[in-house]
Amino acid sequence: MELLSSHGLTRHEGEVLAHLVLDWLADYSQANPGLGPRLEDLANFAARPGDIPLLKAHASTIQQALISKHYVSIARGITGPWDESLRLLPIGQLEAERVRHQRSASGPRHLACRHALLAWLGDRDVQVPDPLLSLACFTTDPLSFFWGEPFSETDIDRAAQWLHDNGMIERRALHARLTSGGGDCVSIYGGDIGLYIRSTSMSGGQIINVHGSNSGQIGMAGQGNVTQEHQQGIDIEKLMAALNGVREALPVLKLEPEDAAELTETMDEIEAKGKGGTLTEVEKKSFLTRMKTLIRHPDRVWCPSS
Repeated sequence: MELLSSHGLTRHEGEVLAHLVLDWLADYSQANPGLGPRLEDLANFAARPGDIPLLKAHASTIQQALISKHYVSIARGITGPWDESLRLLPIGQLEAERVRHQRSASGPRHLACRHALLAWLGDRDVQVPDPLLSLACFTTDPLSFFWGEPFSETDIDRAAQWLHDNGMIERRALHARLTSGGGDCVSIYGGDIGLYIRSTSMSGGQIINVHGSNSGQIGMAGQGNVTQEHQQGIDIEKLMAALNGVREALPVLKLEPEDAAELTETMDEIEAKGKGGTLTEVEKKSFLTRMKTLIRHPDRVWCPSS
């Protein structure tokens, strides 16, 4: 659950609404300083009167989500949560601004959509194992919202294709299901895609065959073999070591959240292509250039030279 919430995701409709309410309250407070609106007032202010029944049904959950993080204070009403007014606290204002920044950044959105779709397929796989599921059904689930805002069809299509390309789901047009790898990611790694990719790429027992006239075997992480192609002159072992070095250095790089997410996404793409034997020299240079641009200070970490 912590993994999902860190990406602006939740399985609960009330918590999706809490993201929206915080956003509306930030705008309302700016337009009406000193006033404490009720949930109904906020829905009308945001021109979303159609959401009033949902807000009323989930009023307690919404309030608890916002109060527990000290984003708002409550003026108690006579009839309960629905009748109570909200006041935005300074930390709530900062969170609203941070979330808006997250929503507008492509990196965090793409990464979140992958986690959301994988989690959704994992939930359904437990209920009804194996059958292909319509991706259209995903759009009706709370997991299809990113900080309260729905993922677009393009977001979902891109996430599904990435998960398919990386062996986590089987995709047939607008339907999908988990592969054994996707199931492992959900059940063993808690749905953490980055952790799963790093672990499987460095673990023994996974043999990656890439055709080429000059191939050989190298040991990784002390066990297992990877059959790799040297046709393009790319040292996969050195490249993987560099990626791991960057990942370990992430906490001290102090990147903006969206930059860190995009950097992680870029490294995952490099790793997936390297594992699959499809990484060309041109792509490697392009990826590394993107990484250096995001890091901004290339001397902080080591990357293989071109």
